[in-house]
Parts: sequence; structure tokens; C-alpha cells
Amino acid sequence: MKKKFLLVGLFIFCALLAIIFWQKEKILGVKTVSPIFAPDSIFSLTSGLDQAGIILDSPPTIYADTITASISGALVLFENNGNFATQIKTLQLVLSRLKMEGKTVKEIDLRFSKVIIR
Repeated sequence: MKKKFLLVGLFIFCALLAIIFWQKEKILGVKTVSPIFAPDSIFSLTSGLDQAGIILDSPPTIYADTITASISGALVLFENNGNFATQIKTLQLVLSRLKMEGKTVKEIDLRFSKVIIR
């Protein structure tokens, strides 16, 4: 009899915890925090690069507010909060100019208003 009450009490306790967990925003006023940078930013960047015909050497990675990618042997830094379309257009211009001049670079930084090439 004692075990039965214990099992029923445990079941009710677990049910209440589940309700609080699923309804915590309404009950406790706690908001669920999402990641600062969702994986959608990497997806939108890679799809934009694909549409522009720019081939990635390796998958992009996120470091704080910067997305890094290896393109044509160069490390390319994108601003994660920035406009990817503008950054991709700028990258296209830089890559085409470097190809015309026959230059190779180690790094292209698109995070600022002026492109930094090293």
C-alpha cells in the first residue's frame, strides 16, 4: 500500500515537472533563450555563395560575430550580423580582380566598410 502511494506521488510529481517545463514561460515567466547565431546564418551564406558561383574549400565556421570560410585558398572573414548579399558581391569583385591581376592572397576580410586583403 505504501509503495502504491509512493508510485502515484512520484507520477504526479513527474507530471507536474513536465507541465512546468513545457509551460515555463507562462508559469514562471522564464523566456527560452535561443543561440546568438543560429545555423541559419551559415546556411544563408553558403546558399548565397552557391548562387554566386563561389566554391568553398571547406565548410564555414562561426567565431563570435565572424564567419570564416576558405575560398580559393584564402581565408575569408564575413560579418555575421552584416548583409551577406553585399559581402558576397564585394567578394566576387575582389576575387575577379585578383584573378585578372594574377595575385594570390592569404586573407580577405569583409567585416568592415573597406575590404582588407592580406
